[in-house]
Amino acid sequence: MLKLGYLLRLTTSFADDFKSGSGAGITSLDTPTYYAIGDVHGHADALRDLLKKIKQDIIARKRSNPSFNPEIVFMGDYVDRGPKSKETLSILCEELELQKDDGIKRTVLKGNHDFIFEKFLTAKLPSEIFVMAANLINNGGLCTFAEYNIFFESKPEQKESRKCFSVKDIAPEFVIDIGQALDAQERMLAQIPEKHLKLMEKMVSSYDSEGFFFCHAGVNNSTSLKEQNELTILGIKQQTLTRSFSRSAGHPEKIVVTGHTIVDRIELTRTENGKGGRVSTDTGAFKTGTLSCAVLHNGKHIRSLKAQTGLPTFEQSFMPTPDCKYPRKSTTNLSQPLDVVGQQV
Repeated sequence: MLKLGYLLRLTTSFADDFKSGSGAGITSLDTPTYYAIGDVHGHADALRDLLKKIKQDIIARKRSNPSFNPEIVFMGDYVDRGPKSKETLSILCEELELQKDDGIKRTVLKGNHDFIFEKFLTAKLPSEIFVMAANLINNGGLCTFAEYNIFFESKPEQKESRKCFSVKDIAPEFVIDIGQALDAQERMLAQIPEKHLKLMEKMVSSYDSEGFFFCHAGVNNSTSLKEQNELTILGIKQQTLTRSFSRSAGHPEKIVVTGHTIVDRIELTRTENGKGGRVSTDTGAFKTGTLSCAVLHNGKHIRSLKAQTGLPTFEQSFMPTPDCKYPRKSTTNLSQPLDVVGQQV
């Protein structure tokens, strides 16, 4: 029969082991290390390469530190201005499914392009469908429509009507009317996977985590993080404010991590009080060919991981065709419209 003193010592020892994380295979986790991936814009191949590097980094760190606690945060703008928006959304679906197996938390933020894309797909009123189609198309959405084999025919005869718009930077002038916008929505809804629609419903506007506040576009530095306007931090409204945020030292409450505004490299700036700051993760994959990830821990930017797209710069002046849905490498530097012809050769 065990003595009471021995039982008390055994119980105390087990409790100490539980606290320290050394007992019975129990491991207390470190504060999270965040892998924040900048704006993808349809560059699915680069995203796969970057995720491979992230997971290799996680495996290496866990090998040396079993308490390592990684999280992956996708910073928004997954569609438009790239060749594979549809595949990019599929990768995000795959990553959320992987949470069940590897235990790594994933957070998928919504960007302004994703917001408009979802609104275009879910809008009921013809006027709203038309407005969202115009927003998409005038911001690189022609490539997204082309992935679904949806192409537009210019309707110059509708130019005097209010129910049409001219596509930005396309020459000669390219006019799209409301009938084409409504048809495009119907055709896209017939093709888009249900899991992509559910993914967009799961996307969040912000993620207030331990030590960092993640959102796509930026914040109002004079307003509490808990009281930010959702359309502002998504990059839908107050563009001047969010662009000025990208040049500021950051929010005084906490380090704010964003995408949206292209930077040359990922850097951490700090506010004067030493508590807040700012990190931008968008290195302009569609423009520079570099997709980046900021590795963040305990208020610090530890390192950056990168992947290359290997593709030409996207230009709004590019008009997709069934034979060429995204710009190809071209030797010509001639101005529009001849460079479009060159890009399709």
